[in-house]
Amino acid sequence: MSEPPPCRCRLHKSLGDEAGWDDNDRNLVSDVRSRGWSVCIISDGQPHPAWAFSVGIWHTFRKPELAMFSLGPQDMGMWINLIGEQIRFGRTFDLDEPASGVLNGFPVRLRLADESWYRGFFGYGLWFYQDLFPLAQVIWPDRQGKFPWEPGSGELCRTQPPLWVARSSIVRATDEPASRSE
Repeated sequence: MSEPPPCRCRLHKSLGDEAGWDDNDRNLVSDVRSRGWSVCIISDGQPHPAWAFSVGIWHTFRKPELAMFSLGPQDMGMWINLIGEQIRFGRTFDLDEPASGVLNGFPVRLRLADESWYRGFFGYGLWFYQDLFPLAQVIWPDRQGKFPWEPGSGELCRTQPPLWVARSSIVRATDEPASRSE
């Protein structure tokens, strides 16, 4: 197995722009230095549901960053931190395999995100790494245990964007330009 590519984050390769950082920038870098990662939480906003993602797990453990969508913002932050702690203590998560011990009795699955989603959702990760970085979406099932790609999955479950698919290959009615009626 080959070695992961080198980390080019702001802790390894400073741009010398620290004077221009705001409090959020400094807090994120401080969290990564002291804890190993930080969690960014973005509350509900149209047209996207709430989401949360880690910054620093790749830097610290050479494991993909984590992202979750469509649940309570603070809960998603808690679950990402839980997975981060499990990684710290040696747990490995196999991509697209059910993983228990994260989401209150339900399995989750991790799928690598396509880079076409990064700019729209993970700007702070791009800022910190100054480059692309591996990121896995933590996908949760509905109350019946069905994942969003399974027939009959619940409506809320299906609000999770399919980050594992290139954004350009997804056509949704909300993404189409509005037609004019004059």
